[in-house]
Amino acid sequence: MAGAAVTRDAAALAVVLVDSSACRELIAIESVLVGALGTPTVRIAGQDLPSLRASIEPAGGVLDVDGRRVRPTVAWVRHASPHAISASVAGRSAARSLCVESWSNFLTQIAALAAVAIPGREPGHVAALRDAARLGVATPRTVVATGAGRDSAARLVVKALGPHFPGPSRDPTDGYFAQVVDPAGDLPEWADGRVPVLVQEYVEHVQEYRVYYLNGGVCAFAVDKPSPASIWTAPDRVRVSWAACPAGVEEVVRTLAARWRLTFGAFDLLMTASGEPVFLEVNTDGDWLWFEQKARWDGVTFMAAAMLRELHVRVVSAPAG
Repeated sequence: MAGAAVTRDAAALAVVLVDSSACRELIAIESVLVGALGTPTVRIAGQDLPSLRASIEPAGGVLDVDGRRVRPTVAWVRHASPHAISASVAGRSAARSLCVESWSNFLTQIAALAAVAIPGREPGHVAALRDAARLGVATPRTVVATGAGRDSAARLVVKALGPHFPGPSRDPTDGYFAQVVDPAGDLPEWADGRVPVLVQEYVEHVQEYRVYYLNGGVCAFAVDKPSPASIWTAPDRVRVSWAACPAGVEEVVRTLAARWRLTFGAFDLLMTASGEPVFLEVNTDGDWLWFEQKARWDGVTFMAAAMLRELHVRVVSAPAG
């Protein structure tokens, strides 16, 4: 557990950052919040969980973390699913399952203490694509199914429904990722009918964008890669650069963020040769340091820290009621 110190008896107002995975995004944000912006901050990381002593007092809105009592103004909870937490806690069989589920529920409920909870409601793949289509946003032809067969001569993109994160630190054999299947090819072995997968027709495009939405602010990266799987299988062949977000892409991001009432989201979109943006997905636990490092531009981290600082000050300054 890291962050600005608070006394045992006081319940100080503070930003609370929670990430049960090994990602470093919130470490970078905490450094800016505590150092440059002087904002009281408490951070809980996955490696803390086996020895963490924590409690939630619902009536008083107080979180106690190893004797540090705070009332969260803003709580950003990332990677709180049982899948993400399982790598952080020890145990086996039923005891391990109970431990993982309990920590997942505890970390998720920290958000209920804060005046502002980030990221907001995350739509699943089906809801996201359905909402986008209803709002007139272009999306790939998609089916989510077990044993999705080849009833099309088109190139396909097969995706896992679970979380998948970019970067060379992620072992591509320790999970599933997006994979292109040519017309004459078979679906990958992990999509052979044992589990549901998402299958989309490949969209020809001139540019791919990763766009971060941060409470009204937008940061965009242009991404060039040999295939959708390259981020995991060949990260050295992926090129990322900061980009001025095209107006059409920004409009899609803002429209969908408003629809889902998101404070934060990482959006993936394609731009076709005709200039039409195509929405692929949104990840409210989306990482960004890997993209920043590739682009040699750390604007997302500073925008995220500034967003948290602004929200914290707004809550602290609000009249009691």
